[in-house]
Amino acid sequence: MPNSTSLSGKHILAYVLPAIPTAALSVPLIVYIPPLYAETTLLTVGLVGTLFTLSKFVDVITDPLFGWLSDRVWFRWGRRRTWMVLSVPLLMVSVHMLFHPPSGAGATYLLFWLFFVYLGYTILLLSHLAWAAELAESYDERSRIIGWRQVVGTGGMLMVLILPAIGELSGLIEGAAGRANLMSWFLVITLPLFVAITTLTLPDPLPKTRSLATRLGDFLVVFRNKHLRRVLTATLLLDTAIGITGSLYVWLAVYVFRIPDMTSLVLVVYFSAGMVFVPLWMALAKRFEKHHVYTGAMIYGMITLGFFGITSGAHIALIMAANIFYGVAFGAGIFLARSMVADTADHDQLQTGQVRMGFFFSSLTLTGKIGSALGPAIAYNLLEQVGFDPKGVVSDTASGWLLFTFIVPPAVLLGAAGLIMRGHTLTRARHRDIRAELDAG
Repeated sequence: MPNSTSLSGKHILAYVLPAIPTAALSVPLIVYIPPLYAETTLLTVGLVGTLFTLSKFVDVITDPLFGWLSDRVWFRWGRRRTWMVLSVPLLMVSVHMLFHPPSGAGATYLLFWLFFVYLGYTILLLSHLAWAAELAESYDERSRIIGWRQVVGTGGMLMVLILPAIGELSGLIEGAAGRANLMSWFLVITLPLFVAITTLTLPDPLPKTRSLATRLGDFLVVFRNKHLRRVLTATLLLDTAIGITGSLYVWLAVYVFRIPDMTSLVLVVYFSAGMVFVPLWMALAKRFEKHHVYTGAMIYGMITLGFFGITSGAHIALIMAANIFYGVAFGAGIFLARSMVADTADHDQLQTGQVRMGFFFSSLTLTGKIGSALGPAIAYNLLEQVGFDPKGVVSDTASGWLLFTFIVPPAVLLGAAGLIMRGHTLTRARHRDIRAELDAG
């Protein structure tokens, strides 16, 4: 089954299940946890944004180190699935603690549990992504399996959002603490269940060579590989944009949309649009080159982000429409970048003879984490400078700056990411030749 021309639907389903809790965890880390700490602890808005940024820079060490380690350490039961299983207890404990801060929690508490959440997240995500690239080696098959992973992962985001949406509308929960409590239990329950199904179902193919990265110079590959550099630069811009919009979404619903009781419902609509349209982006990627589709998705996102400029105090139908139009592009850049990174790892293997799939994905996830950390830091510190304070009275001027920060910087970043990917040269035909040479060797 591994490395076949086309994976069966049963095997793809078994593979994608852990994407549900993995993707579900990413939503509160960007959207709900920063406001939770800004509103319920002793920390200020600007300090929360700064601490989230600082926590990500630890990943500068942990992500490449684990990427290297996961390529080198081979367990009898399998490389990727063993690491996935080991990540589960770490995540279960740290998620519970991070999502339930005491009222007197300070910077040390936040940084400590963020570190362990991100460490567990790194181990789980990198192992899962590298496993996909080893199960499917062709240019289009990778887009297929990683694309369906994105669809199911977006479904996980919807699940973790629907629970608080129901709770808010029914009056069973209230505020950031109530939302965080429901989300944490969803993650703690689904994580071990879905990881168990995947790891007990799929084989974990070993590479044909043990020529792996061992020297410090091998880690400079990110600067030498032009294809990888381009994908990582675009990813940094995209994830910074997502970090800005995601960290402001709750406040946007309260102070711009003026629908505080429907925050989760608005996000459900947004992610639903993203989930429904990922198969369209997958079909486009099969018909055209991946990097061309990536550019189109970024330009589309940049344009539709501007629709939020007319949502201040608008009718709920207009608010939902803006979220649907913008949500169409959600997920396209994420799964396409992951698919392209797998292709660049093949290119690197042909050039160097080294198998570094885990390390290449670690460079992608690290870049994404840095971007998602920079987003809240940029947004929160800008808003603090203009007098925005969710603990006090938010003026019309402050809410105007909130809307500006939500639209303009992310739109510029999305446009830049799209333009950068226009020059990508690792095409379908070139990758077909690379795979032929690797398979022949």
